[in-house]
Amino acid sequence: MLTRHQPLPVPWSTLNGSDRQRQENFERVRDCLERSAQRQKRNYDKGAVQRHFAVGDWVLRFYPPNLSKSKLNPKYIGPYLVTAKLSEVTYRVQRSRHSNPLVLHADHLKRFHSESLPASWLPKVDKIADNTRDQANQTCFGDGDIDTETSEDEATSPGLDTALPLPADLPRRSSRIRRPPARFGWDE
Repeated sequence: MLTRHQPLPVPWSTLNGSDRQRQENFERVRDCLERSAQRQKRNYDKGAVQRHFAVGDWVLRFYPPNLSKSKLNPKYIGPYLVTAKLSEVTYRVQRSRHSNPLVLHADHLKRFHSESLPASWLPKVDKIADNTRDQANQTCFGDGDIDTETSEDEATSPGLDTALPLPADLPRRSSRIRRPPARFGWDE
């Protein structure tokens, strides 16, 4: 947001007509810019979606194709493994154990869905990560109550031994078998 400007050190009565008019114009422009920034923020926030990932989740990275190359190139590349959560919106991800880690904003990531996920090279997730995952589920599902009873409709996260209950109103995935592209080398 724009900040308010400092008032002039001289009183209004000592300014001549053109300086006073100039000062009024500056104030009017500042007010218009502030209202415009507020309106743009409000319009952006209407379509913004908060994304939360836990350490050990597999994600895809937004990497738009270069305009000079083919426009048919994929917009997302990956998968990447989330190795650390640096803040509410920044994550450290790695494509493989030996690749350089990248620090990316959550807006440039989306969850990777596949029937067979690649093996994680992270050590087993302990109780602290379970608490972090529970907080992420509370944020995503909203009700704040986490059902700890086991049922038939539970889903497990990759690399975690505990199961999370699915909300009853969550739409079911289609029965179509989704396979990753052959270029990833995960075919059996």
